[in-house]
Amino acid sequence: MLRHLDNRSDREAAAQVCEMLFDGDKREEALWQLRDNDFNLERLLNACGFVYSSERLLAMPLYDLCEELLRVFRLQGRDTAYVATLLNLVSAFVQRTHGGLSDLVKYLEKKMEKASSSTSPELDAVRLMTIHKAKGLESKVVIYLMPKNVSHPTSMWVEVPQSVNVDLPVAYVTKNDNDSLFGKEFDEETTMSEMDELNVFYVAMTRPEDKLVVICGRPKKFEGKGAIALLHDFVTNDSRCRAENDCFIVGSDDAKATDCASGDDESESPRLLNVNNNSFPSWTDRILIASHSEGLLSTLNLNVGHDYVDPRRYGIVVHDIMSQIATLDDVDDAVRRYGAVNNIDSPIVEEIAHRINEMMMKEENRRYFAQGAKVLCEQWMMVDGELERPDRVVVDGDRTWVVDFKTGEYDEKRHGKYLRQVDRYADALCRMGYQNIEPVIIYL
Repeated sequence: MLRHLDNRSDREAAAQVCEMLFDGDKREEALWQLRDNDFNLERLLNACGFVYSSERLLAMPLYDLCEELLRVFRLQGRDTAYVATLLNLVSAFVQRTHGGLSDLVKYLEKKMEKASSSTSPELDAVRLMTIHKAKGLESKVVIYLMPKNVSHPTSMWVEVPQSVNVDLPVAYVTKNDNDSLFGKEFDEETTMSEMDELNVFYVAMTRPEDKLVVICGRPKKFEGKGAIALLHDFVTNDSRCRAENDCFIVGSDDAKATDCASGDDESESPRLLNVNNNSFPSWTDRILIASHSEGLLSTLNLNVGHDYVDPRRYGIVVHDIMSQIATLDDVDDAVRRYGAVNNIDSPIVEEIAHRINEMMMKEENRRYFAQGAKVLCEQWMMVDGELERPDRVVVDGDRTWVVDFKTGEYDEKRHGKYLRQVDRYADALCRMGYQNIEPVIIYL
């Protein structure tokens, strides 16, 4: 889904989302509908009850975007360990880099191949691992799922013997009874491969302390003496083993029962941890907002046709949007994304964009938004031992402007206070080595 959001013309990603969400006939129907809708995945999923807005999602911070997708697809409490692993990777990416969605997709594609979910050793659960990972480990009970049909390759790489007049160290050959040029080498490689299988089989058989359960099919006569046939011969000729359907069992659970009856302190037994009740609610469901602060977090009160504008809320909105704008080309996209995230009506979004465009296009303000200049928006800096954050610092060649945005009506007394504040920023920048610094106040 992240790959599709990054490139909504990616038809393969859209189809993969449908394949993951739907099963059986519903999957086939969804893929047909996706094609009929010109691969508009958002329209299809909204019609199926997975309601979301691509614009709103793309305007979110990356971690919030991933959590919102979990809510959209109702994944709370499902595959929690895997979901937590994914979120941990996203969190690590956000903390270490400043990349966008495209960078996150590439990062996840690279990391997810080797990602693993770590669990507490106190967790009373089945540990799932490969035989190679199990080397050197032991468990009370081991369940080994044995592949039923292991076919040996008919083609493989073999070392070229000196007796063959071929100037190659190795050759890729296919077994052919009529061609004995590499027959000996092919048989040797096949034998080595079979020995590797038996070594792996030995590791699996020697991991349990009390009980071993092997799940596999019964051998067929024509399959020869493979690992399954060897195991079947052993089970049928050893009184300690028993067969139940497609399971071969050695040992019992008696040791576990004895341990429990020995009167050991219950506090030493594994602690049951429930990993299926995690959820990912929206941040608005995680905090309590004081009644006098609700206006700061509510929808912007800037209704077209009404005279009243909440000055505090308007100031917050303007500063949030301006922090996302470097040049005039960024205005419409930044305002639109902010409106989508904060559920601001389109007429209000258009009014805000108009006000910002009008301010930026004034001749005296153009240089603060020029293409090619270095722009630092709301970057923390130390001023006389205190952390301060000017709205905007613009560096163009050997000139520097420190810009603060103010909202509301012009007031002489307040303006003097604002100038002193910006002068402090400029003085701090001068001590950092910036040249030709000019403090600027812009009213919106």
